[in-house]
Amino acid sequence: TYSRKSSDTFNILVKPYWSQRGASRFLELVRSGYYDGVALNRVVPGFLTQFGIAADPTVRNHWGKLAIVDDLPFDDIPFQP
Repeated sequence: TYSRKSSDTFNILVKPYWSQRGASRFLELVRSGYYDGVALNRVVPGFLTQFGIAADPTVRNHWGKLAIVDDLPFDDIPFQP
């Protein structure tokens, strides 16, 4: 359930077997407070949530410079458009 109240919380299911490095970076950003106070751009229940970028330019610049290497492709994850 998603609500526009700023005091509400919600859970995000992270599937590291889809993208180990991407999931790891996302959790690192969450734990660092990168997303604190960031607006959600779009929510499609049961499918996806798009976040904005950090409001603090210092935080945004720090993380923006840190690249992550792409995960290896997984042939056992079926593509479903």
